[in-house]
Amino acid sequence: LCAVIVGGGSIISVGYNKSNTNGFVEHYTDKILGKRDYALSSHAEMDSIAKVRSKTNLVGCKVFVARRSKEGNNPVMARPCPICQAMLRAYGIKRAFYTIDSNRYGIMNLANNKPDEIVRF
Repeated sequence: LCAVIVGGGSIISVGYNKSNTNGFVEHYTDKILGKRDYALSSHAEMDSIAKVRSKTNLVGCKVFVARRSKEGNNPVMARPCPICQAMLRAYGIKRAFYTIDSNRYGIMNLANNKPDEIVRF
C-alpha cells in the first residue's frame, strides 16, 4: 500500500505500510476506537502524514492511496480505514482518492462526510 499527499500540484509526502507502530499511530487508534489492538501496523496514510506533520501545513491537500494484489499486481481496495480518515481530517486533508479494483476508484470527501463517489476508469 502506498499513500501520496499532494498539495499545490506538488508531491508533499509518500508513505508506505509498515509492520511497526508508534505513539502517533497509537494516539489516533485510542482516540477513534478507544483501544490499541486495531492498528498493529502503521498504514501508508499514517506514515505519509507522520513524515511531514511538524514541518508542512497539510490543510487543503489531497491524498492518493493505492494497493495492488499480491498475485498479478492488479489494483485492489485501498479505502482509508476509520483511523486513517480521522487522521486525514485532523490534518486538514480534504479528499482521498483510492483504488477499488482494475476498473474503479473512489473519491472520499473528508471535508463534509458526503458518501464516496465511485468512478470508472
